[in-house]
Amino acid sequence: MLRYIGMRILGLIGVVLAISFVTFMLMHSVPGGPWDAGKFPLTGTARENMLHLYGMDKPLIEQYLIYMRNAFRLDFGTPFTAPEETVTQVFARTWPVSLQFAGYTILIFFPLGIGLGILSAVKRQTWIDYAVTVLSLIGILIPSFVLAFAFIMVFGVAFDWLPILGWNDSREWLIPGVINKTWIMPVAIWGLGIMAGLARYTRAAVIEVMSSDYVRTARAKGLSERLVLWRHIMRNAMLPIIAVAIPMIPGIITGNSWLEKIFGIPGIGRYFLDSVLKRDYVMIMAAMLTWSFLLSLFNLIADLMYAVVDPRVRLTGGQIK
Repeated sequence: MLRYIGMRILGLIGVVLAISFVTFMLMHSVPGGPWDAGKFPLTGTARENMLHLYGMDKPLIEQYLIYMRNAFRLDFGTPFTAPEETVTQVFARTWPVSLQFAGYTILIFFPLGIGLGILSAVKRQTWIDYAVTVLSLIGILIPSFVLAFAFIMVFGVAFDWLPILGWNDSREWLIPGVINKTWIMPVAIWGLGIMAGLARYTRAAVIEVMSSDYVRTARAKGLSERLVLWRHIMRNAMLPIIAVAIPMIPGIITGNSWLEKIFGIPGIGRYFLDSVLKRDYVMIMAAMLTWSFLLSLFNLIADLMYAVVDPRVRLTGGQIK
């Protein structure tokens, strides 16, 4: 187990370095730069001074090595478009909002998606199964930003039930019977897509296990359907569900750029989108490093959970057996 974790950590470092190098080179291969965008791009001496100030007049490889050396010290530099604060300060200011947004989505729609998937599998080829399938297809096929405009027009404009802008991070939701209306629409829109994917994968995993020989044997022994479901079916169906659900978390906790932009949520996703539009290399690199690290970390967590859920799984060297 320890050897497996050690090998995976080495692999994690390699993945982060590879992604950082490719991202860095791709960004600098795009024509233009952070001071070429906007209504008043810098030219001449002013532009050369800014390039020199941020070390962008050095060779690309040297720029990359300097950046990575500082990044391993958790010094991601200063955003080009917001020099009054560092990238770390931007993360500290905006990421808690995205984490709150993501937390609501995960706590509500992860259990709901898995539960609907189980229900759909158990009630296969009934109206419940068909209803869950239609809901899942809507969540999967319709982009979140399209749903956002539809929700805004219906619930925000036509009926005026919910606010369409802002994010109140108060703790009103902790009070029984009190709901913070500012997060209902964005959480519901984002959660619908997440719930849809989990429901479809859960349904497929449960149906596959339900047709296994040991499930038929358990039923032949006279065990109740509830006992068969939770002791035999769900325990074996959890592996594919874990393989899908756990790697989804990094993409959720790093924010939803479009929904945060549309609803005026001051999170890290919205800031990252603005950085891309403004060609802020420093902020883009910090976001990509963070996302790649989290993705590799949560994939490792998923692998470790395999061994906890299913004793047949063995973690040896750098492989799962």
